[in-house]
Amino acid sequence: MKHTPAPWNIHFIDDSTSCNCKYVLSSIVPICVATIHEKVDDSLECSEYPETEQAKANAKLISAAPELLEALTNIIDAIANGYNLAGHIFLSKQLIKKVTE
Repeated sequence: MKHTPAPWNIHFIDDSTSCNCKYVLSSIVPICVATIHEKVDDSLECSEYPETEQAKANAKLISAAPELLEALTNIIDAIANGYNLAGHIFLSKQLIKKVTE
């Protein structure tokens, strides 16, 4: 099974609900890949949603999934074929930095 085509981008949309949702959307096909909920108050409706910073971090990680999969696949191929991993390690560190900062 193939995933929705990348790139995936985060969109902050005011959908007039108390959850203040964020959406990870494909830039290639008109599809929502994920909905990330954010806690905006202490109401029962939002009580199990993550706080704002955690919701944003979740959205960043999900939106980077296709790039993370590609990086991992490239590293596995390089190891299997006996190639030097220095370039792959550098690119992987850049991707991790992009997702975590």
